[in-house]
Amino acid sequence: MRLFLLIILFIGFPIQAQDLKVLDVQFQSDGDCVVVHYHLEGNLKKRYHIDLWLSCDEGNTFTIHPKHVSGDVGYNVRPGHNKEITWEIKKDFPYGLVGETYVFAVDAEIQKRWRNLKYYVIGGAAIAGSIYLYSQRGKGNCLKVTVPGEY
Repeated sequence: MRLFLLIILFIGFPIQAQDLKVLDVQFQSDGDCVVVHYHLEGNLKKRYHIDLWLSCDEGNTFTIHPKHVSGDVGYNVRPGHNKEITWEIKKDFPYGLVGETYVFAVDAEIQKRWRNLKYYVIGGAAIAGSIYLYSQRGKGNCLKVTVPGEY
């Protein structure tokens, strides 16, 4: 019961909005790789989750999510200038992209401290259930499992 109350307390606190800005997004390409440069302004004590998106219609919609990226992307990115994301475009598009109307967007959000909390809760419940079943072993209790459609 204590774990349940603790979870409610953590979820109940509102997350305060922070001044977060992605500035000066620019890119260059050599045909095999695209390098995206940007500045990330935010709270120096926070870490951020950064995603890279690509639009093929001059920025009206961002539907392409590059997969083979490295650098200042993903989780644990800190604010600062001269951030860089390298996209190995040939791994996602072996034949390249045709056209000149592409626009990149760098999406940033505050990384939630408890982003994996649900996995810890599920794992804890599984461990607790296993301990309970193990403690009942050999006491003459049987666990009956009924599978639908089988008798």
